Amino acid sequence: TLALCKDSSIVAIMRDKGPPPQRLMKSVSTDFGKTWSTVEDTDIPNPGSAAEVVILKSGNWVLVCNDLDEGRHRLSVWLSSDEGKTWPFRKPLVNGAPGSQVRAHYPSIIQGKDGTIHVSFTNQIPDSAGKGSVKNIAHALFTEAWLMK
Repeated sequence: TLALCKDSSIVAIMRDKGPPPQRLMKSVSTDFGKTWSTVEDTDIPNPGSAAEVVILKSGNWVLVCNDLDEGRHRLSVWLSSDEGKTWPFRKPLVNGAPGSQVRAHYPSIIQGKDGTIHVSFTNQIPDSAGKGSVKNIAHALFTEAWLMK
């Protein structure tokens, strides 16, 4: 996922498919994407799954990802007020138990005209009989203020 900074540099945040510990990775371009810095790990755990960033009307960045070393049973939203240098606020949208059938992945995030933040993602939960799982697309909506509490 890409984010445009106020100074016109571009930050690319990407998944890590290498050996543990896996973290979201970051690279920066200061020439409109012609060249990129060496990719480096961030502090954000990620099991090699998709992540997405959106820049809010306030200028803050919101990131949605599986913030775990292993598994996809937790999907969280993170907020940065310094263009991704730090992420002091975070809340889980899905918080399943390790080893459970709960899965949440492939997120997409936007901010509506009214400021509400919308996240859609693939969702998997145990079926009511406990013999399998139900897969669907889930939608979460919240405000920036909720995320900062």
